[in-house]
Amino acid sequence: AEKTAALRKQSHQMLYGSALALREELDAQILGRVGRLPGLPSAKIGLRTMRGELDQFDFTDFLALPENAEVARESVDMHAVMESKLGLSGPAPCAGARLGQ
Repeated sequence: AEKTAALRKQSHQMLYGSALALREELDAQILGRVGRLPGLPSAKIGLRTMRGELDQFDFTDFLALPENAEVARESVDMHAVMESKLGLSGPAPCAGARLGQ
């Protein structure tokens, strides 16, 4: 996947100049930061769309999704996570409860 992305970036640089490749890289960085509220998983649809990952559909896209699990996901105090993210209180109650994860 990384090799394909590097080849795509190189071909864009050769065809359209370095400005397009740099713009795509900046767009990927911006879209990578966008997420849901802390503690909620983010699918990062914008980034996946830009990379063309939504064009392919396989078993991993619908099997073993956490939201379909029989065991309930542990509840996270959203207020405590957001306070921790903003530096208003101590550490977050859950290590994986950061923005976009």
